[in-house]
Amino acid sequence: MMTLEQFEKHVFDTASYFTAVRFKTRGQSKRVEFPSYHKAIQHAKTFIEGPTMIYAVNGDGRSVHVVTHHSFE
Repeated sequence: MMTLEQFEKHVFDTASYFTAVRFKTRGQSKRVEFPSYHKAIQHAKTFIEGPTMIYAVNGDGRSVHVVTHHSFE
């Protein structure tokens, strides 16, 4: 059985795409898909304020939260 860290690494390494998720208002969010982790991070860096959550998604539909990028970073 894989540990959670092994599972997360496996999903990241086999990711079909990455998503960037930002919350707009209470109960609403915007999700954008990217072909690579670096493209998702580039997208996150375009915002002046607020966090962007980056997720890896593999071909089995499994996803893991990779990082939360804060605009001030």
